Amino acid sequence: MKHFLKWSPLPASFGLVSYSVQFQGEFELLYRNGSWEDVFECQLIAHSTCDMTDYIACNVDYNIRVHAQKGGQRSDWASIRQLFNSRQTKLTTPTMTVTAAREFIRVTFAEIPKSIDVILNYWKKGKESNSPSIVETWKILRS
Repeated sequence: MKHFLKWSPLPASFGLVSYSVQFQGEFELLYRNGSWEDVFECQLIAHSTCDMTDYIACNVDYNIRVHAQKGGQRSDWASIRQLFNSRQTKLTTPTMTVTAAREFIRVTFAEIPKSIDVILNYWKKGKESNSPSIVETWKILRS
């Protein structure tokens, strides 16, 4: 499972702005005197998304914060409203529509996050209970 921090970027009128992200888990809070750790891939980045997957462990509470920087100016840190724990993550199924014709099946998905892989299995009508009778499996690719 992937974990991304996303935030609202500053208006374009501010010009080119860089963002930096830090986290604080139980270990940093209890054993490192409340220190904050940099998310190395998310230091001085231009976009407003940070992949924190490699920094998030199971069943640990995290505080996460981000700040903006332009030239010698730096904003205050903005922290998430409540601690994040990966066990709070809820997975839902994507919305899809299926159109069948004699020679093809078209499956259309609503927007699917890039962090999710979709595997589509289909089979002949009436064979639903026999999972080994899958005709073909497709992994949905994105461009």
